[in-house]
Amino acid sequence: MKLQFASVPKGLNAIMDVLRAEEDRIQKDRKIKSGGAKVHADEEWTAYRKLEKAFLDAHPEFRTPPPIKIRPKVPLRLVALGGSGEVGRSCYLLELGKHRILVDCGIKPGSSVDLHPDIDRLNQLDALVLTHAHTDHVGWVPALVRRFGKFDIYCSEGTAALLPVMLQDCRQHYIRKLAIRQEQARYISNAEVVEDAYDDADMHAVPNLAITCRFGETEVFPFGDASIRFYRAGHILGASSVLIEDQSGRRIFFSGDFSSFPQLTVPAASWPEDLGEIDLLVLESTYGSREHHKPLEDSRGDLVSFIRQTLETREGSVILASFGLGRAQELLKMLVMARQDGLLPSVPINVDGMIKQINPIYRKHAD
Repeated sequence: MKLQFASVPKGLNAIMDVLRAEEDRIQKDRKIKSGGAKVHADEEWTAYRKLEKAFLDAHPEFRTPPPIKIRPKVPLRLVALGGSGEVGRSCYLLELGKHRILVDCGIKPGSSVDLHPDIDRLNQLDALVLTHAHTDHVGWVPALVRRFGKFDIYCSEGTAALLPVMLQDCRQHYIRKLAIRQEQARYISNAEVVEDAYDDADMHAVPNLAITCRFGETEVFPFGDASIRFYRAGHILGASSVLIEDQSGRRIFFSGDFSSFPQLTVPAASWPEDLGEIDLLVLESTYGSREHHKPLEDSRGDLVSFIRQTLETREGSVILASFGLGRAQELLKMLVMARQDGLLPSVPINVDGMIKQINPIYRKHAD
């Protein structure tokens, strides 16, 4: 070798630079020379390799790290079993490699029959994720229990607390409509037999399958190679956006129903400023094409003003029809605050229906 150790500069980095220069020179000689010169270059290469090995054994920090093995991303497919191009019966099947994860399973209430997701297309269910407790997202979960038996349900603490009330209310409406359809079928020749898609036992089993997840914390699915993380979505108590990741690097984000502004009873959606690279985004867009021209505070002020005029000048009563979950609690909070601020007279506020069951849950799980 032409390398003269007396001429090698001091310092490990300088030595490594000299070694790399010698490597390049010897490799070049081996390619272009022939005969005895080629034999000499091969001998130099053997000597160089021994010298390099001795140096790297003494100073392994100079070794070139092995290439990182990048696992190919698993196949990803999303199938809408309901909720696509419509409001209601939200249900999305996420096919992530060999796993099948369902996000929501709700109904779409109708005048004569509730429309439900096409769960007959499911032949495998590894986990169910619930974004929130409105019936258009959870109303058909008992039918999944009837079909698949036991499976894990991932949801927030607020959603888990609301499930028994919402499923019981949904069951009562379902039974009434089912009885009407069965009665009508008696008078129609060759009518399709209408059977109960699930029973009370299936409904009561649902809350026991729930695995509650805290916002911002990661929960690993039982099959081990995928995880889920919940984020606040606003909207109603417990409403969540979810990020699903697997070990191959697939990342799927479901916004769920969300509100970008704070309400009186729940804060606004809270997502990380940088979620990173997302392979698939499923975004709720019920009001995506609408502009809210009037600030929410103005709308609340107009309603309080109307109620006050009705109570004081007309000596009347006010009936406010409202959804039992979410909207009712917002209205009640607004009325109580207005009464405390002297904007409304001190008159009784009466509620009925399942609102009376939901209000304590809101108080217990309030943010």
